[in-house]
Amino acid sequence: MNGPVGGGSLNLLADCQRAADVAGGPFKFTVTSPYMLARTLRDRYYDDFEALTMAVADVLAEQVRGLPCACLQVDEANIPGNPADAPLAAASMNRVLDAADGEKAVHFCFGNYGGQTIQGGTWKALTRFLNDLHTDHLVLELAHRPKSDLTALKHIDADIDLGIGVV
Repeated sequence: MNGPVGGGSLNLLADCQRAADVAGGPFKFTVTSPYMLARTLRDRYYDDFEALTMAVADVLAEQVRGLPCACLQVDEANIPGNPADAPLAAASMNRVLDAADGEKAVHFCFGNYGGQTIQGGTWKALTRFLNDLHTDHLVLELAHRPKSDLTALKHIDADIDLGIGVV
């Protein structure tokens, strides 16, 4: 990436409208978190990971405004293994969540692709981060997690609903 982040050919409104056309009722539309996207970019412009991440967040926030979905879900699979970046990840994700209408969800996992755990760490290390998110519910992968992770989730804000994936 040699210039500022922009929307380019990204058109979440058109993608969401296509999903709405086949959904037959209320549906959830997902986007990748700005933190996760920024971790995939080779930055030659900002030379600052925080600036890059927030620039990606700004583009996504603009894209999610007015989407015709009942729920916007932000998917994040990198922060469970990188809890030191939690404040930046939360700020960037909240920028996107705050721009969306309707219900808001955030999905996290430690991998679980084909039953494999890819990220290290625990939910206990992320409790404060999870509570800082401007979300209505969390969708968490717990299929291959220790029992202590369930105990840690008792400390999630009672205003945030939990969806626990165990299959």
